[in-house]
Amino acid sequence: MIGLIPFAGVVVAVAVVIVGVAFGKWAFGEDKKLKQRRELAIRLSALLQGYGLKRLPKILTAYAVADYAGMFEEVSDSVKVFESGEEAVAKEFDSVFQSILDAKLKTPEGMAYLRAKIAEADKK
Repeated sequence: MIGLIPFAGVVVAVAVVIVGVAFGKWAFGEDKKLKQRRELAIRLSALLQGYGLKRLPKILTAYAVADYAGMFEEVSDSVKVFESGEEAVAKEFDSVFQSILDAKLKTPEGMAYLRAKIAEADKK
């Protein structure tokens, strides 16, 4: 019976080490996944800013730097803007529209598309 006590202690110690290693691997893996998600959020934020969006990139950037209070404040502000009416929504997307229009005007296919849309609008 006395010989079992040291053996039980060794078993417990080995179990603690195994659980610790497993937890470490899990925590490191989760940290790595979180870091990847945050890096993707920054990349998407930059891409959307390039297209002229303003509000969504701010939300993504706040998420990426773990500023959750700032992120929810941006979401709240965005809701207020979008609920305030079409004029505010149109203003938010004006720069996006301009960016897309500029891109369309640079290609022959884009020009043909725009001419067709103008002709379609003239018929109405």
